[in-house]
Amino acid sequence: MPTTRIKDLSTTTTSAASDDYVALDGLTNGTRKMLGSKLVAAVASTTDNALARYDGTAGQVQNSAATLDDSGNLAVTGTLSAANTFTLASAGNANEVLTSSSATNAAYLSIGNTGASGTSFDVGVGGASHALTGIRNKLYAYGGSAILETLDTSGNKSITGNLTVSGTGPHTLAGPVVSTGSTSAVGANKAVLDYTAGTTTRLVSYGPDASTPGAFQIVGLSSNASAGDIRVSISDAGNTTLAGNLTVSGTQNKFGVPASADALSTNSTMTFELTSNTQLKIKVRGSDGTTREVALTLA
Repeated sequence: MPTTRIKDLSTTTTSAASDDYVALDGLTNGTRKMLGSKLVAAVASTTDNALARYDGTAGQVQNSAATLDDSGNLAVTGTLSAANTFTLASAGNANEVLTSSSATNAAYLSIGNTGASGTSFDVGVGGASHALTGIRNKLYAYGGSAILETLDTSGNKSITGNLTVSGTGPHTLAGPVVSTGSTSAVGANKAVLDYTAGTTTRLVSYGPDASTPGAFQIVGLSSNASAGDIRVSISDAGNTTLAGNLTVSGTQNKFGVPASADALSTNSTMTFELTSNTQLKIKVRGSDGTTREVALTLA
């Protein structure tokens, strides 16, 4: 739009053209004019709330497909670009800043600030009855080309690095945990599920220091944790304690019996020793701390 002021208009003593703007100078009683080519031409038809755009480089305006309503909502039909960043609304507002109609079949991207709940990010196909067919989501490191995370249409998430879950929990898994690789040392007081050498699934407990192995406990609790306790305990030395009875089923029904067992150090414990092909020795440590034994002759 021209910025020329009336006092800066050229003085004229000749007749103005039909498209020129002529003003009377009250100080000199002369006339001043602006050429019609310098004026903003009226647009024949406009859209309510449409943003005015320059038409060419002569300062003329034209209608626009972009609109800005009285509430400050900006609507564009084309591509919206920003040289820097888009800023979400301040905390406490649940405004989506990038979205299309999720009630249609069109793919949509929705980003919004949900206040205390954080920032929402939603990608999908509009309409509750439409599956996320063909959607492939990837997360890249800023400035890099390596894919860090992927999320497929079935909700399966894959990451290339380590997954660390912090906080007090509880952390809920609705499906199985699948491990496909082995694990090296990960640090003190950590439990790891891995799959080593392509043959064995392991649950590994790392101890508190470089010389102490980890221990395990299997705990059974009621839904509100008011009832229940440790059901199975495995010490750092591999000693296993059961809170209930041990039942062995199946067609094998057998235990391995060593030729010699460690000395009993805890009251009310028992060991078996197959000292020869014809002798089985049973040792029992009583509540008085004394270990007694009996040798059974096998036929």
